[in-house]
Amino acid sequence: MSSATHLVGTRWEHIARRSVENIVGCPMPGWNLFATSSIAMEIDSGQPLPNGNQPMMWLVLNGAIASMVAIKGKTHIASYVQQGDVFLNTNPREFSELLGLPTNHQIMDSPLALSRKRALAKENSIIVGTPIRLLSALGKRHPEWYRFITVVLLRLVAYHTHREYQFLTMNTEERYLAFLADRGVTDLGEVSPVEISEHVRELAGALKGASVARALVSVRNLHTFAHEEKMTSENPAADIQVPKLGKRLPKALSVAEVEKLLATPDREDPIGLRNATLLELLYGTGARISEVTGLDVDDVTAATADEGAGLRLKGKGGKERVVPLGSFARDVLDAYLVRARPGLAVKGDGGGALLLNTLGRRLSRNSAFTVVSRCARAAGIAVEVSPHSLRHSYATHLLEGGADVRVVQELLGHASVATTQIYTLVTVDRLREVYLETHPRAR
Repeated sequence: MSSATHLVGTRWEHIARRSVENIVGCPMPGWNLFATSSIAMEIDSGQPLPNGNQPMMWLVLNGAIASMVAIKGKTHIASYVQQGDVFLNTNPREFSELLGLPTNHQIMDSPLALSRKRALAKENSIIVGTPIRLLSALGKRHPEWYRFITVVLLRLVAYHTHREYQFLTMNTEERYLAFLADRGVTDLGEVSPVEISEHVRELAGALKGASVARALVSVRNLHTFAHEEKMTSENPAADIQVPKLGKRLPKALSVAEVEKLLATPDREDPIGLRNATLLELLYGTGARISEVTGLDVDDVTAATADEGAGLRLKGKGGKERVVPLGSFARDVLDAYLVRARPGLAVKGDGGGALLLNTLGRRLSRNSAFTVVSRCARAAGIAVEVSPHSLRHSYATHLLEGGADVRVVQELLGHASVATTQIYTLVTVDRLREVYLETHPRAR
């Protein structure tokens, strides 16, 4: 398959329409004009997006796109957009001007305005491109499209945008460039390790350790990219070490919270049954998200046929391990294979992949993250929940139930027991809490 394959037919239209309506929060009129004037294409992982002179808005239906941005006229870093997100092949100012919108937003007048110089697929992706002039025409005809355009623009240019829109490093880079400008440094080639160290000390006086570490990582990535792209002759950040942080306790859900989460998907709906399968596998095996989304049907055949067989997982470094598969996970897996997967499989070429998306292709890691997050919100869980939260919960609940730490180490696929032992800190805290609450002479 070529790096950019145009998709024919209308199979993508339903997903695109749902994505647009999710962004704006209402049904969209004039959809036929949008669909017939847009192009859908599949991009192989690692391949660049085709260049074009026409200003376009791109909607990511599946996968993830790495987008290079321009800062002060130079391409510096990559940011990422994923399923349900939007990006442009132009900058926000031009986008706004083409649509006849005000252009006095703070970031539009800043030298840090985003501009895609080149973009590539971070994983196999499906995107839909729409000419911006078409959006302008739709906005003039229908207020719903004007609302959509406004929401997209605000999301793209906001300084403190939600991290789902992936402009994760703008604030830290902007702060760094401002720091350099205050010291008369206007070219990355003029930066020395002294300036970077001073910047870190300045941040340490205002931010927490984790925030300082993230900012330093962003600075190092900026200089590494500039050096690799021959923008600078040296990398002044090469020997700058990220400060070590204290161990962070994993965030584990309570058993009650896990039960609410697992009960959320509608198991009578094919996608709901797939989501339930994803959640049950994550919590029931303690697997990493990549291990679950990487499963094929052949990988689970033995585990579903024989209760004692266990599930074979392929972990980091190609290492394999076998983990028990509980009755709850086995039952929902059986139901998914019979009632849901066949209907999803006919929609696309997912091969032997176990978990499929709405286009019949392998469910991506990013899409799985989205599923878990949305199910957690639907369950009313107040804290942020990720697939790794279920892995943390799996380990914590095993240890709280009396499992040996070395057994948990094997189940999680940790190379060292020291990695597993951080979970014991969680259980000790819980034991202390119970003791203080229940023992008559604890206080």
